[in-house]
Amino acid sequence: MIVGVLPAATAVAAVLRAGEHPSRGFWLASLAGLAAVLVFASTQGAGVSAGDLQILVAVALGAIGYAEGGTLAREMGGWRVICWAVLLSAPLTVPIGAIEELREDTKGLFVGARMHDNARVEPIRQAIASGAIDGMSFRFRVIREEWDESGDIPVRTINEVELFEPLDRADEEVRTP
Repeated sequence: MIVGVLPAATAVAAVLRAGEHPSRGFWLASLAGLAAVLVFASTQGAGVSAGDLQILVAVALGAIGYAEGGTLAREMGGWRVICWAVLLSAPLTVPIGAIEELREDTKGLFVGARMHDNARVEPIRQAIASGAIDGMSFRFRVIREEWDESGDIPVRTINEVELFEPLDRADEEVRTP
């Protein structure tokens, strides 16, 4: 849902922020896109829930943030805006633990991790225990892999990875020209 709505919401926020007056076609296309995403979301699972509305609020706030970032980039330069964004968000992006084991099990990817012990992590620990948090975010680079192309669809087996935190500087090594 976020991927479907955020680009249009950002365009709307940028237009409003800049005080522009786009055509009726812009507004109709934006509303049609929102309607399409909402119809799709309502047909998946149990319909539209309070959580979906919270996601829409988060999308709106994200769109405003992107529009403001664009405005600031014109005044300060893009690199300065990015540096300030990383600096200001740093307290929110502190790793909550360290991954100690990755392996495949009967359900898929098994991740064994040691959570850090501090006051900031405790609410996260409780949310994981209650099931409110059931995912994670990390980056990796494949060190060793095997491909089996004997069937109709090639199957890739990743045997060894190097892990990076989402904002780890070592991630730059992964990029290829």
